[in-house]
Amino acid sequence: MMKKRLAYISVVLLTGLSFNLSANLMVNGSFEDNMVNNWDVFSDIDGWDTSSGSGIEIQTNRTLGFIDAQDGNNYVELDSHNNSTMFQQIDGLIAGLTYDISFWYSARTNNGGNDNGINMLWGQDALSLDEIVSIDDATRTGSWIQNIFSLTATDATMYLAFEADGLNNSYGGLIDNIELVASVPEPSVIALLGAGLFGLGFARRRAKR
Repeated sequence: MMKKRLAYISVVLLTGLSFNLSANLMVNGSFEDNMVNNWDVFSDIDGWDTSSGSGIEIQTNRTLGFIDAQDGNNYVELDSHNNSTMFQQIDGLIAGLTYDISFWYSARTNNGGNDNGINMLWGQDALSLDEIVSIDDATRTGSWIQNIFSLTATDATMYLAFEADGLNNSYGGLIDNIELVASVPEPSVIALLGAGLFGLGFARRRAKR
């Protein structure tokens, strides 16, 4: 009976671990929490704050005639009235663990000259983040392209930011459907955790004798 109970507990814990690791850690990653009529600029929205520039411009499926949101009805353009940066504080991370970031990007114009530049940044200090990637692809105007990168948490709280890095002309790159999930642990890690749980139960049983 004790072995069956320990096996059940281990399965529950491992299933819970797998579920938690696969959960999207972003808040409002598709920008659907704000009601917008066509478009509007905000200093902050649910989950996101502005650290530089005029703010976060949310557009809807009715804003531009050549593209709709990749997910839902809303998406973001950070070159609102000028180049801006938005960031999100992410809590509950595990230091040393790798996380996969996915976001969808589209160029708005094909003017060239880095008109649609978007940078993604990551770090422990919201005002001093490391640039992870810079994107400007005017050849894909009006087409959503998924971008996936790996990030390592160095603390339980980290910051993710996106900044416009193109021409200051109110026409810039578009962002939608941002997801951050823990990388799937290696089978050996799960096996070790399971062995540890069984070992703990065995030790407790021996202690009772």
